Amino acid sequence: MTAPRCLREGTFSLPALAAWFARIGGVLALIAAVFAPWFTVPGVDREPWSVAFYRVACVVAIAAAALRPRQRERVLLALLAALLLFPYFVTVWTPAIAGRASWLQAQHESITASSGDLFLAQETKNAAWRQRVDVVNRPIDAAIIEAPDWTGADWGRVMSVFEWFGASPWFASFARIGWVLATAGTALCLLVLARPRGAARPLFIRSVLMVAAAVALAIIPPALSVACLALARTATGHGDAAAALRHLDRAAACLPALREDGYFLLQRGLLADALEFPAPEADLFRARLLELRGFDQQAQGRYLDGAERADLPPAIRREYLKALLSRAADLFNSSQIETAAALYEAVLARDPTNLRANYALQLVRVRTSDPGATRALQERMVTTYRGFNSPTRQAVLAMAHENVAFAEQLAGDLPAAQRALARARQP
Repeated sequence: MTAPRCLREGTFSLPALAAWFARIGGVLALIAAVFAPWFTVPGVDREPWSVAFYRVACVVAIAAAALRPRQRERVLLALLAALLLFPYFVTVWTPAIAGRASWLQAQHESITASSGDLFLAQETKNAAWRQRVDVVNRPIDAAIIEAPDWTGADWGRVMSVFEWFGASPWFASFARIGWVLATAGTALCLLVLARPRGAARPLFIRSVLMVAAAVALAIIPPALSVACLALARTATGHGDAAAALRHLDRAAACLPALREDGYFLLQRGLLADALEFPAPEADLFRARLLELRGFDQQAQGRYLDGAERADLPPAIRREYLKALLSRAADLFNSSQIETAAALYEAVLARDPTNLRANYALQLVRVRTSDPGATRALQERMVTTYRGFNSPTRQAVLAMAHENVAFAEQLAGDLPAAQRALARARQP
């Protein structure tokens, strides 16, 4: 790229020089975005399919802007509108990866929230060598989005729409620098184009219109899903389970993120069970029904079998794991430590990045004075949390190091306990 005109003509203009550097920075940011990660989740070895499309779009935009200067504005506006929809494609159209991200974020929040483990363990965590610390057993809602319900108009339903476009904690936790670089680079290039007098306002209006059109098109599939859910609700009220099941499947086809919702899976399982239709959701529903009726051992056996099956969709296996975590927490809090430990080990064997099982199993190993196992669990938690953007992960990691210190001290290794405690206090 040639030097700025103000320097080539022997004059100096600070705005022109700043615009030149902004143009260079925008192009370099777009190039860097092609090679940087966009969205990664611990335990998933691939990025969403849309990332490849966006990388190609960045390359095409750079080439088109260089070869067709008169079309530069339109190309960058189209790219910006597409980039703003990246969270939407991850949320709605990549349910397997988004569901995994939501599941990890929900586990993290169940540990760090005001009703979570770290907060409620403040009184007892340093008493009796952590023998009195219980684990929190509350439902973990790992749905990607709330099931859309537009039967009424209130602010809560409006806010739930923003979740489709990335306004959710799990997306913020696992979004990477690639998307940020691409968006910032495109915005910088557009700001340079808006620098001439009178160009800013038309460019801003065109940007708003293009983004609004993209959002309107993006809302069409969820709107169809809302209509299908309403038809399913009506069919259920009339006792037509077959029609209700068909409408539920159509709703999930329009909004694939629904298939990661545990309540949606149980509703589909109820209908499939009523129709005696063979479906994995029906098996999950029958296992949950056994638990509700008090047959805990039989339900636990089905949960273990279901979590072991590799042929099941990830969302259904996740529901089995959630049930096992709840069962293990009840056993742990009722002092059946070894039985609870066996369940937590089973969960970690099937889900190696499971934060809840890791946290609870560390407490078990502290009580059994096993510093080696406690340290291994702490290292596993550190590895998992490397994929998080959330700053509250430091509190969980500090607790993990403290657990190692307690286990080392119970085993009689005071220097190792001091080193672990020092690491826990590091920022």
